[in-house]
Amino acid sequence: MTNKDIEKAAERSTEKYLENGDLRGFRGSYRLGFIAGADWRINSVWHDVKDTPKGSSAIFAIRPDGITEIVYFINLLRWRSLIKRCGFVQWAYIKDLIPNKED
Repeated sequence: MTNKDIEKAAERSTEKYLENGDLRGFRGSYRLGFIAGADWRINSVWHDVKDTPKGSSAIFAIRPDGITEIVYFINLLRWRSLIKRCGFVQWAYIKDLIPNKED
C-alpha cells in the first residue's frame, strides 16, 4: 500500500462523510475521521480467498477458527490446494502488514 492509495481512500471517505452530514464540530469530526481511518487501514489489507495473490509472495492466512499461518503463494494450483486443505477464509500480503516507511 502506498501513500497515494491512502490519499485516494481519504478523499473517498471525506466525500462519504460530508454526504452523510456527520459534522460534529472539529473534535468530533477529527475523532470520527481518525477511527474510520484506523478501521480502513486495518481492514484494507485483507483479501477473500476468492482473490488470487499476484506473483510469488509471502502471505499471512487465517482459518475460520482464527488460527493463522504463513504460506507462500507460488502458483494457482498450490493456492487452491492450500485453501481446500487448510480452509483459509482470508489472507494478506505480509508486506502490507509491515509498518510503512515510505516518505
